Amino acid sequence: MVPLTGWAQDDNVRVDSQDIKLEEKELISEFTKEADPAVRSYDDKWWSIDIKFSTQEDITEEITVKVYLEAYDYFKEERGENAFVVLTGEVTFINILKGDNHKATFYLHPGSAERYGGSKGAKDFGRANEHNVRVEVLDRGRLVVEMDMNEDPDPNWFRQGSPIPDILIGVEDSPWWPFECRGYNQIKRKR
Repeated sequence: MVPLTGWAQDDNVRVDSQDIKLEEKELISEFTKEADPAVRSYDDKWWSIDIKFSTQEDITEEITVKVYLEAYDYFKEERGENAFVVLTGEVTFINILKGDNHKATFYLHPGSAERYGGSKGAKDFGRANEHNVRVEVLDRGRLVVEMDMNEDPDPNWFRQGSPIPDILIGVEDSPWWPFECRGYNQIKRKR
């Protein structure tokens, strides 16, 4: 199996841990200028997880990228319970041409960032290596890369928290999709 940090490559897919980014992202003005805010303003600050990868085959039929984000549930912390949770996301690309600049992106809504940032809330989300990211890449269903953004003494950390699916949204379901769709491979629709 491939290493958990550094870079990993099988015959077709390569990922570098330096190409996994967790960062704050603001909505561009086109989305906000005429929209009335929701019940509460979140300052339009989302979080994004960006993963770059490369492929060596002329055409790869299918690549699935799975992501796990270390997080802490505010409500569980308030009740004194174990607050460790793992936010998950998954996207499958099809008909990927050979190249070095492929990417997968997942977004965390500002309200969810506030809740799953733990007692520190969204303002400190992703800072000081407190929120690790794990990436798994499957080439035609076969696991070829598993990598953590930050080195963790427990390589199974992502299996120890309660999984929270569907909180991390794929780029195709995000407000950025109309402006960024040309920067991604074709996404296989979920059935």
